[in-house]
Formats: sequence, structure tokens, C-alpha cells
Amino acid sequence: MLTIVGGGVIGIEYACIAAALDVSVTVIERRPRILDFVDQQIAEALSYHMRSQGVIFRLGEEVEEVTKSSEGKVGAKLKSGKQIWSDALLYAVGKQANTDFLNLAACGLAADARGRIQVNTNFQTSQPHIYAAGDVIGFPSLSSVAMEQGRVAVCRAFGIPVVSVPELFP
Repeated sequence: MLTIVGGGVIGIEYACIAAALDVSVTVIERRPRILDFVDQQIAEALSYHMRSQGVIFRLGEEVEEVTKSSEGKVGAKLKSGKQIWSDALLYAVGKQANTDFLNLAACGLAADARGRIQVNTNFQTSQPHIYAAGDVIGFPSLSSVAMEQGRVAVCRAFGIPVVSVPELFP
């Protein structure tokens, strides 16, 4: 049995993979639904199919504490008082950009509380000669999107014409 804390992209992806491998999965999500940025009908259809594969959803629940038993089981104590025991627990709640050691202040930049750097549509920071892409700029934090963001940033930086269709990003 696997407990996954987080009903975002990563948590749901791993829940689907584990369920396809016949692993019992419980997803704990503090929000009232999974993938809250996705169209509600699509998220509900996905939830339906995941439930048909045996995935259990604990929506509107928040993990207060994680413990390990003497038998090696992992316990997730929820704020509601419930306790969920499993063989393993995957914590997939948000991403934190790894910008702490970049000394952004030395080049006149700053990151927000989650380590993200603000950019414009060309991926320029507040310093027009410095560009940023990928996890350090936040949503959607997907490698395929980051690759495209990096490509566009490099083209913009060197004045190379570029066509990009962000509406088609996953």
C-alpha cells in the first residue's frame, strides 16, 4: 500500500502509475478536489477512472504528522484525527525552486517566498539581460515546458525570431 500526500500533477501521476501496477493507493489532498487548475469535468473523469482502479481519495484532509511503526509501516496522521497506515508514503506537495544559493541580490534580483523569480513573457527578469525559465519561475514546472521556455529565452536573448504557442503547453 502507498499513501501519496498531494493531489497535484506529480502526486496524481505517481498514483496512476502505482495503481496500474496493482498497488493500493490512497491520495490525501487538502483541497476539495485534485488538480484544481484543470477543468472540473476532466478532473472528475480522471478521479472516476482512478477510483475504478482502486485509488482512494481523502479530499479536504491535511497531514499533521508522519510516523513510522516498529514494523516499518508509515502512518499519516490527519488533522481530522484519522490515521492512514501504508508501506510507503510519497510527499508530493508543491515545488520549491532551488535559488537559495544563487546570490540573486548580487545581480539585483530577488525571489519570492517559494524561491521563484518573476519574469515577463520573454522570460526576462527585472534585469533585462538576465533570463530565467523552468522551475525557478513557477507554474507549470514541467520539464517539457521548461525546455520550451529555455528555447524561447535563448532566442529572445540573441534576437533570433522564435514562434512559441504557450496555449498548447501541457
